[in-house]
Amino acid sequence: MQLEKVVSFFMAHPPKEKGGENASITESDLQAALNKVLHQSLQPVAMGLGVLYFILALCHVLMMPKLIALPMSLTALGTGMALLSLRWALQRWPLDDHWAHPIGAGIAGIILLNCLLHLYYVPEPQQTTNLLLLIIGAGFIILSTSWLTLIILTTLLGWSIFVWLAPSSPNWLHFGFALYMATVLSVLVHTVRVRNLTGHEILRLHDERRTAELETALRATEAARRDAEAITQDLMQNEARLRLLTNQMPAVLWTTDTELRVTSSLGMGLTALGLQPQEILEMMRLKYSSAMTMEFLPSAAHRRALAGESVSYEINWKGHGFGCRVGPLYDVKKSLIGTIGIAFDISGQKQAEEEVRQLNVKLEQSVQMRTAELRASEERYRMLYEDNPSMYFTVDASGEVLSVNQFGAQQLGYTVNELVGQSVLKVFYDEDKAHAASHLERCLQNPGKIHTWELRKVRRNGSLLWVRETARANRGANGEFVVFIVCEDMTSHKRLEEEIRQYTDRAEFVWQPGADFSFGS
Repeated sequence: MQLEKVVSFFMAHPPKEKGGENASITESDLQAALNKVLHQSLQPVAMGLGVLYFILALCHVLMMPKLIALPMSLTALGTGMALLSLRWALQRWPLDDHWAHPIGAGIAGIILLNCLLHLYYVPEPQQTTNLLLLIIGAGFIILSTSWLTLIILTTLLGWSIFVWLAPSSPNWLHFGFALYMATVLSVLVHTVRVRNLTGHEILRLHDERRTAELETALRATEAARRDAEAITQDLMQNEARLRLLTNQMPAVLWTTDTELRVTSSLGMGLTALGLQPQEILEMMRLKYSSAMTMEFLPSAAHRRALAGESVSYEINWKGHGFGCRVGPLYDVKKSLIGTIGIAFDISGQKQAEEEVRQLNVKLEQSVQMRTAELRASEERYRMLYEDNPSMYFTVDASGEVLSVNQFGAQQLGYTVNELVGQSVLKVFYDEDKAHAASHLERCLQNPGKIHTWELRKVRRNGSLLWVRETARANRGANGEFVVFIVCEDMTSHKRLEEEIRQYTDRAEFVWQPGADFSFGS
């Protein structure tokens, strides 16, 4: 394609500019640019040709024979109206640039139809002049080689058909040569115009991209400047806050160089202790005399900090205890430039620790005493609950046995583990189970009150046991109601009552006046 050759030429001979970004401009970019140029030309071309054909419509009426004047005039008038309508439509509605060449070819086709119709009505060689103008005009307007080739071939084909149908004349050959020359001229004009516009568009696209890159760089630079300003502002604020914090911090902060010379000291701890900044040297005793050992604690800690360690230690000075921590100090290049340390007055902490220690001792003594009391209480509980010759039961609201003493379990023929977790109704006589449940419910409905009843229980071996139960419901540690029951064995008493009742039922009481009481049977 012609466009590919032009693009290759400009890629091989780029504009003499620094950067050489032309390689990023593709053929599709240039074709789109040429479509846009033609699109911008369509409105004035359609307007100019429309007006021209209105004039031709009038000229046909005035200059042509009456037989062909009317059809030629109407054709020219219709062509002018179509071209002006096209111009109005292009102005009113937006059109994608890739439609520019098909529309341009359509305009050329309408003009070709008019020229061939004129040649049909007036089959004279000189009418070929209109086709010459069409081919040359297409070369000036059309910027696509393929569309221009289609227009030229269609024009030559149509002209050849009419020459074959028209009467023979030596002038047809003359005008055929003129068509050939017009075609060559149209191709030359097209080639030069496409090359010039391509070069212009390459420069324009290059400038647009450079401008876009520059705008992007400017925006990035502006954003970086704003970020730098924000960071600088934050650093200044952080520095101010750090200075305020360190100056008001209830501690002593200091730095030294690699020779352990104190280079700075600050903090409210100096004021609280009545120290001057230079007195930190005496406090830390970084300079040691010949009487001091090399392993004196602060000096040794700072030497270890120069070796890259972070060291914590405690010292006493003027009646105050200090907790100190010292570590290596680096510059922005990660080079060791000395040490940095901080010391907090821990006298209050030490005093509090001593008070806590004494309190722990007292608490431990109190715990030991309370433990002894609990053991004694447990022993009393065991003697009262486990070894008491009465049956003790603790049941929950559903009647489940929570605990039973050893004596109570043995009296019923069970072990403690066999009864715990079972329903307390298990050990009652079948006929008394309903009464037992009723008594238990009444006890739960009246917590805190003492209730007493007599019922029969069944030992494991099946023998009956009369008991008098005294019960009271209270809330347990978990907030739920529990019932504490004391059972007294009434079997012997009931047996004696039964014997007396039976004996009384059998005896007959007899009384005679003046005689002693006597019983008869």
